[in-house]
Amino acid sequence: MSVSKAEKSRFWIAFFLDEMPVGAEFTPGELHITLIPWFVTDASDDEVIDSFSKYFSRFKAFTAHLGEKAKFGPKKDAPITLIKQPYELDSLHSASLHWFEQIGGRWAVKNPYVGSEYKPHIRRRRGTRLSQNSMLVDSLTLVSAARKEDHLRRVVAKAVLK
Repeated sequence: MSVSKAEKSRFWIAFFLDEMPVGAEFTPGELHITLIPWFVTDASDDEVIDSFSKYFSRFKAFTAHLGEKAKFGPKKDAPITLIKQPYELDSLHSASLHWFEQIGGRWAVKNPYVGSEYKPHIRRRRGTRLSQNSMLVDSLTLVSAARKEDHLRRVVAKAVLK
């Protein structure tokens, strides 16, 4: 039995500031740095998860530092904190795009802001504080959600960086 496109998952890769174990479900708002935004593929969920785990577990952990505060979005009304972009984060973003091509990914967002448009940041949310000036990026998280938006996200895989 084949799965309709509406029933298939969409995915997103991020580093979460707080621990997000595999199987955790959450709604938008968790503090994170996006590596690549929402995408879809014709590959099965199991194929995407297996490929993600194998591909990203070969990368090394690194420290990322918080930069200046700014506002993003079409109306410049979304408060963010930029990440001082170390070489490692740039390299990991480029590798994510390479993996995305390997699995036949297609963007599920109108403006993915990748490649030269990629500006790593953490969206500041009401009631949350960034308590440190740097963080150890030691894992990447593959998140899935139904294509029919219900605002529920699920951690489907983690790649531990060495």
